[in-house]
Amino acid sequence: MWANKKLVSIDTIPFNKFSAPGHHLLDKFLDRTISYDIVLISSKNAKEQAKSREAHLLSLNKAFDHSSNSDTCAALVSDASVPLLNTGHQAIAAWSTWHPGHYTEDRRSNGLATSDNTETAAIAGAFNTLADMIDSISNIKEIHVFSDSTNAIKHSLDASLHSA
Repeated sequence: MWANKKLVSIDTIPFNKFSAPGHHLLDKFLDRTISYDIVLISSKNAKEQAKSREAHLLSLNKAFDHSSNSDTCAALVSDASVPLLNTGHQAIAAWSTWHPGHYTEDRRSNGLATSDNTETAAIAGAFNTLADMIDSISNIKEIHVFSDSTNAIKHSLDASLHSA
């Protein structure tokens, strides 16, 4: 038994309550779907890669225009910058949130963190900003997250226990 147990008056839970069954994002919004439209550019030669990149860029621009200009959509854009360890600088998470009539961008220092952790912090910041900027999220049918980190996107929507 722990000798100083009487001195502890705060009950702590080692995980977030959202990790419990019934509290996951998908449990709360059963009628909504989460899909990952992640396209990897894989071609055999440089000409095909350039053509694939151009088509992908057009697709991203179309998705962004749709999500940032529709009353039932929102666009979240995130990015992270992680310096080399020996520079003494901190990681930076930056994001912008787009919904018709609203635009906000913000950033925060993330200390010494991995790229995925910093990008996840940027996505979380964008979701929090969206929740703060609008009156009701119930009118939003689609949220498009634009990020260069597939791991961060998946982690930000996964409420189960994980390290990132």
